[in-house]
Amino acid sequence: MLKKLKDLLFPEKCLSCGRIVRATPICMDCFDELMEAIEQKCTVCGKSVNDCECIKLKGIKMHFIPFWYKGKTLRRAVYRLKIQNSRSNTLFFASVLNSDIRIRLGEIEPKDLFDVITYVPRSRDQKNKYGVDQSELLAKELSILMEVPCEQLLVRVGGKQQKSLHSLARIENVKGSFVPCPRAAEYKRVLLVDDIITTGATVTRCTEMLKMAGVKTVSVAAIAKTLF
Repeated sequence: MLKKLKDLLFPEKCLSCGRIVRATPICMDCFDELMEAIEQKCTVCGKSVNDCECIKLKGIKMHFIPFWYKGKTLRRAVYRLKIQNSRSNTLFFASVLNSDIRIRLGEIEPKDLFDVITYVPRSRDQKNKYGVDQSELLAKELSILMEVPCEQLLVRVGGKQQKSLHSLARIENVKGSFVPCPRAAEYKRVLLVDDIITTGATVTRCTEMLKMAGVKTVSVAAIAKTLF
């Protein structure tokens, strides 16, 4: 009875368009567009999103990226993730990432490949403005699903907000923007979580910092990356 009353007063809504949905986090129209963001091939190399290497991720062992960053559905959903502390949104994307990782690893359990999950920290200004660090929340949900501990291993110390900069400026902006936490030296195999990969500059710089701290290998998981 209480569940029925809750569903009536506070119905679940599509995480992208906001339509009322039943039993699923996303409506069918938005689901169809999300599938396009998975199935699209790179317009330059013709490869799938996980196989495309047009964005160079230097020093990274493996990358897990289920979507191209295209279409209104995905963009709206990611925007909501950035400005709302919604566990249903975060859990949806964490579940997609978990599935993508497990499919690509085959019979290997994530906990046998990664010692820890960490994340690209959001700028203090953006976290204070919206009250949420989307990559942190995503990493924590993924940690539960994968049974791998989550720790903050990086601190953001400067730099402008990346989305306001063009590609070359993004690369320059991340230099000196991150430093490793002392406990980063305790781990050898790290999975680094970010929301969107645009040029690869941020995750590449974070990887460099983690390796300087003593980490041996860094893999990356992100919701989506830029489509060329």
